[in-house]
Amino acid sequence: MGYVKNLQDGSVELMAQGEQIEVLNFLDALRAQAIFRFVRQEDLNWLETTQEFDRFEIRYG
Repeated sequence: MGYVKNLQDGSVELMAQGEQIEVLNFLDALRAQAIFRFVRQEDLNWLETTQEFDRFEIRYG
């Protein structure tokens, strides 16, 4: 669960929460998509799970 959001500087923020293997599988699935060829840099940070998300959503603004 989590969100994806376009930022004003042109970057994209993605927050994903779940078991580590699930998050890694999710990232692998994203990396396998044709659109991923437009990604120039990827920063990955692991944080403690907060359980604040109950679904995955697209955020605006």
